[in-house]
Amino acid sequence: MTRLQNSHSTSRRAFIAGAAAGAAALGAGKAAALVGTPASGAECGSGALPDLATADVDTWSDQIGRAFSVETAAGAISLLLVSVAPGRAAGPHAGPGVRTRAFTVTFKAAAEVPADRTYVVRPAHGGALPIHFSPAAEPGKIVALFA
Repeated sequence: MTRLQNSHSTSRRAFIAGAAAGAAALGAGKAAALVGTPASGAECGSGALPDLATADVDTWSDQIGRAFSVETAAGAISLLLVSVAPGRAAGPHAGPGVRTRAFTVTFKAAAEVPADRTYVVRPAHGGALPIHFSPAAEPGKIVALFA
């Protein structure tokens, strides 16, 4: 069986890693300038802005209650981070630059945000990062998985 014929068995983690590598190759300099760059330190409370694109479950948990916005075809929609739920620990493949634990983040949206799409999400304190959202069990909420 060729690699192409066996592509349906590619793991989700491999797909995400490939997508991230592709995004990095297309706009590494621009993305690095956007993610983790506050408009001003005063807007972030402590002045230290975490890089949410690579952040772990604990760093995301510290953001619960913070405002974000998502850019949709209908315009910007306000989001509120309402929960972070840890998943299972990473296996023996975990290493530098790999999250040691998968987790989900749930946002409450001020208006409908169609799920199963990737959007540019902006924390209120500055920066931007692409996040792929899935539908949540509750209406008015969207979920993202970080692996």
